[in-house]
Amino acid sequence: MRFSGSVHIDGFVEGEIYCEGVVTVGKNGEIKGLVSAEKIIIKGFVDGNADCNVVEILEGGKFVGEIQYSQIMIEPKGIFEGSLKLKGGKIKKIDSGKEEHPHQNEAVQ
Repeated sequence: MRFSGSVHIDGFVEGEIYCEGVVTVGKNGEIKGLVSAEKIIIKGFVDGNADCNVVEILEGGKFVGEIQYSQIMIEPKGIFEGSLKLKGGKIKKIDSGKEEHPHQNEAVQ
């Protein structure tokens, strides 16, 4: 299935979903297959793979499979089982410079 806008799923879908907007899987929604979208919001169940820039697994939501993502958020009581792959494969490097303490090497008298 292909969608140019956004879609809300509250039933069972098996197959591939391509969406330019947001795919919302409602509490009663279940997807078995591939989801490719700008964003996916999961309140129900997804079993398969997702390629989405933004992924939100909300309380009561469950995802089983592999996710390729740019941003991910999992609420408490949201469930994820599988593997995650950050798009681009790069993680921002945190500056690991040591903080200077001007009196660190002085002897205490």
